[in-house]
Amino acid sequence: PTECGQGPSVAMLVWPARLALLALVQVAESSQETLRVASARFSHVGDAATSSAHSKKVRRSFLRRFSGKDAFARSKSIAIIPEPKNMEVVGGDDLVFHSGALRLSVPSTVESDAFYEHVIGKTNLKVDVQVDLPQIILEVQRDPQPEKYTFSVSSEKNEVRITGSTSHGLFNGLMTLRQLFVQGDAGEWRLPQVKIRDEPEHEWRGLMLDVSRHFFNASEVKHLLRTMASFKMNRFHWHLSDDQGWRIPNQKYPKLTEVGAWREGTQIGHSSTHDHVRYGGSYTADEMRSIVAYAKSLHIEIIPEIDSPGHIQAVLAAYPELGNAGAKVATQFGALEHTMKPSETSMHFISDVIGETAQLVDSDYFHVGGDEVATQQWSRSAVARDFMASHRLRNVEGIAGVMTQNAIHAVKHLGRQAVVWDDAMHNGVPLPRDTVVMLWRSWMGVKNLAQQAAEQGHAVVMCPQDRTYLDQFQSPNGNNDAFGAIGGFLNTRKVYELDFNGHGAKVLGGQGQLWSEYITGGVRDLDYKAWPRGAALAEATWSGRHRPGFGDFQRRLQLLRPELRGMQVNFRDAYGQQALSTLKMPKAIEVHHDRHSGLQVRRNTARPARHTRHGDTQALLAHVRSVASSNAADASKRHRAVALLQRLLGGSKGLKARR
Repeated sequence: PTECGQGPSVAMLVWPARLALLALVQVAESSQETLRVASARFSHVGDAATSSAHSKKVRRSFLRRFSGKDAFARSKSIAIIPEPKNMEVVGGDDLVFHSGALRLSVPSTVESDAFYEHVIGKTNLKVDVQVDLPQIILEVQRDPQPEKYTFSVSSEKNEVRITGSTSHGLFNGLMTLRQLFVQGDAGEWRLPQVKIRDEPEHEWRGLMLDVSRHFFNASEVKHLLRTMASFKMNRFHWHLSDDQGWRIPNQKYPKLTEVGAWREGTQIGHSSTHDHVRYGGSYTADEMRSIVAYAKSLHIEIIPEIDSPGHIQAVLAAYPELGNAGAKVATQFGALEHTMKPSETSMHFISDVIGETAQLVDSDYFHVGGDEVATQQWSRSAVARDFMASHRLRNVEGIAGVMTQNAIHAVKHLGRQAVVWDDAMHNGVPLPRDTVVMLWRSWMGVKNLAQQAAEQGHAVVMCPQDRTYLDQFQSPNGNNDAFGAIGGFLNTRKVYELDFNGHGAKVLGGQGQLWSEYITGGVRDLDYKAWPRGAALAEATWSGRHRPGFGDFQRRLQLLRPELRGMQVNFRDAYGQQALSTLKMPKAIEVHHDRHSGLQVRRNTARPARHTRHGDTQALLAHVRSVASSNAADASKRHRAVALLQRLLGGSKGLKARR
């Protein structure tokens, strides 16, 4: 007030500006997109509708710039997953490959091979030496971050330039190039003008595949690996052994595959019965090496898992002397009672098996399990009591601790780093501090588990069951899912919003789990469960706190659907349908289960039924099996249901609507 007679003060001029700026910020935070004006450039700062755990950090750190009057509009047709950390859309004319050819400059045959497989494999462009052709240049520029890359497209210079700190960084740039290539109306391939600087937030970005409960052959595993690589995922956790089957060749213990790889049947749905159909399989040493070599070409590290001392029933079927009681390869799912006999012989066996597996799978990490170890058999065993006395154990849980310690020491002796499930932190024997712990038991509280890991000095990988277990339904009660599941509900948004707060523990990254008890429809079922939830996890682990938001992710995912179809990936679309649904039935078939009338399999001439869209007969039969066994009383009807379905598939006439 004392300054009113002297004209407006600096404070009086500044405060209205501050209030106007505050109003703009409030408007921006209530909208889906925030634009920041700076001369002729615009910056997209991400969705405001992100999860509360990281949204404020996202607005400060994620940046997408636009230069040129058409750049913002052009950006709406650009889709890269995971979203680059820093991208400028330049605008102007695309770089167009009119003649269907290009020039290529690469630092080594490694990059050349990757370019031909992933870029030429998509576009079918020809590589030539004519000087007037667009040129794609890959070059190494050293940097401490091994996966960092830069990427630029210039129609003026008629070139694409990708630099990487390592071969891995260049490969990441190639995956971005592959996603950016789009085909015009005349069939020509074109690239938008962009400038990108990108690197991952987390070093561990992976998926786990269980090949014990249901087996996936070498070509199917490679299919999954290739799709992972397209989203820059770099860890493949290979769950190679469990109660229901042993899948790795072993020269010293040949019965592991001769006996342990085969079971007498497979549990029907969630019932207590099995189908009495012999099931199994295993990899040869050459197949293992082929998968490992292919993963290496994709810059994916394979982490093999040999689970012990629980989840070991297939081993005990092959070598009964290693168990506490007689056992067969399990036909039921779940955490079962059988464990290894606590003895020096058993521990030598695990060390031997780890050693042979490590020869087939070259990796920095080796997973030794340590989860869901039952103690009932040990509580009744005199051998176990003697083992406890010799190792001065106060309780029976300590047996699991000693045996897990033995497996970890075997891994460390090979120069590898051991990985365990979080159960192993509670087995009564402290783990070595450099053991990596996968936090999975979300019902125990991820914060609580992370704090315990921090106190014990362990790095962690985020694998919480409620955010990363991809064997769950993707719609409530599975009402809009094409395949069966273990239960639960985990949609893509929940995966995308995975929290990486380690509460004091070092967080290496995150991983999605593809447990295969209920992946009964082969590789199409596997794809359906993995994607697009795996893509959401890929962006969450790559971008971390820089995630632009789920709404923006969905927009880009929609644009990349043709890319995934071109790779023959049977992803789940937004309506629950399979991407590769091509099966045309003479008459659509509905499969129902009613608690009063039991199983019903019938024609439906009015509309196609979602259960007919599996793409192959085997998957359809698997669905009938799961419906027929939804309770124990219906288990006996499975063979009748399958026979009826086969007649329907054959187009037989005169069938009644209900059987």
